[in-house]
Amino acid sequence: MDGIITALGPGVDVPDNILFNGTNANSKGGGQRLNIPFQPGKRHLMRFINQGVDNFYKVGLDEHMFQVVAIDFVPVVPYYTQWVSIGVGESFRDFIAQLEANHKAKGQRFDAIVTANATLGNYWLRAVPQSCIANKNDGKGDLNAIISYEGASSDLPTSTMAPYIDGCRDEPLESTVPFIPKPVTGDFKPRHLPVASPYKVTSSQDGRVFRWIIGNTTQIVDWQNPLLLRLLEGNDTIGSTDNIVSVDEANQWTYWYIQNNFYEPHP
Repeated sequence: MDGIITALGPGVDVPDNILFNGTNANSKGGGQRLNIPFQPGKRHLMRFINQGVDNFYKVGLDEHMFQVVAIDFVPVVPYYTQWVSIGVGESFRDFIAQLEANHKAKGQRFDAIVTANATLGNYWLRAVPQSCIANKNDGKGDLNAIISYEGASSDLPTSTMAPYIDGCRDEPLESTVPFIPKPVTGDFKPRHLPVASPYKVTSSQDGRVFRWIIGNTTQIVDWQNPLLLRLLEGNDTIGSTDNIVSVDEANQWTYWYIQNNFYEPHP
């Protein structure tokens, strides 16, 4: 058990770099940048996902526009932007806004079309960490991925970064309109679900560490006999460590207020 608790350590170190498809150059002159070829004049579909621990990014391609066409696998009415905001999970900013917006999509996975209509050359594909969480690579220099037009030189880009507004917030609600809206109607029962508050435990080796909670308790998974497997096998015995969030009635809509009570931007 102490080995498991060690992995829950007192905190995450400040990262010193950002990886694109698992690679990047580093400040010591090592590593290798991701280089993506573009065909001049063609449209290219790019898919972005933030699979980091806690950094919130603005992602942009110098001197190009993104035409966003899907967010979290939901096709949206296309809109143009120089930057997309990508956190580490889905954030629910406002319950009422969700209702008024016909369940508009927000999220941390983006599909965007980029038209290669700039001058033949190389361009920085940037992931700029926002100030709510630190990263030693600020994304504004040459430790980034490269988009290379076919026929361009092998020189590093000299492209110009577009201005942006710092902040760990979702894409604007007015921009994220589902291509096929599915309004939710009827009577709803609201429920509150606090998540991500640190639950402090003590290890004999490591002192105070954290566990994360959903509904004011942690979940302890028996990896050899997980809950879904037990249910499929007809065993419906539920223990407190399964951390089941139950609803009162079948075939009824329930709206959940999901609230992050911790100071870090884990949406």
